[in-house]
Amino acid sequence: MADAFLCTDSIDGDRYLLADLRIKCYHGGHITVMIAAALATVSFCLAFPLSMLALMRLFYSKVD
Repeated sequence: MADAFLCTDSIDGDRYLLADLRIKCYHGGHITVMIAAALATVSFCLAFPLSMLALMRLFYSKVD
């Protein structure tokens, strides 16, 4: 997912995606991919810990 954010330095006024130098950064489909990657990263960073917390609470209540 981090590849969606890595762009080259300015080349003739444009920046290109390091993973695929045919794609201009911050244009067209790249914006969509960046948004999707950012949402996936944020949701994983929130969903995983919250799901572990829910599981710990569930099993902790069964131990008592």
